Amino acid sequence: MRKVILCKQLFTAETEFAQDNMAIVLDDNVITDVVRADEIKDLSGFDEVLDLSDKFVLPGLYELIGEVEDLVKTA
Repeated sequence: MRKVILCKQLFTAETEFAQDNMAIVLDDNVITDVVRADEIKDLSGFDEVLDLSDKFVLPGLYELIGEVEDLVKTA
């Protein structure tokens, strides 16, 4: 399943600043690309479009929280 997440601001930790108007492309729930949103001309090529174009996005933060919760439960 191919998905795209549109973001107002995206922080990837590749730089120390958030990037404006970005898109995260996922194939089978794995991030395969991060591009400027305006580079994606046709959204119909995606099975799902998550419009977070008014949000600040930090990919992976949810997964990190889950792992920390698991560590706390087993400690």
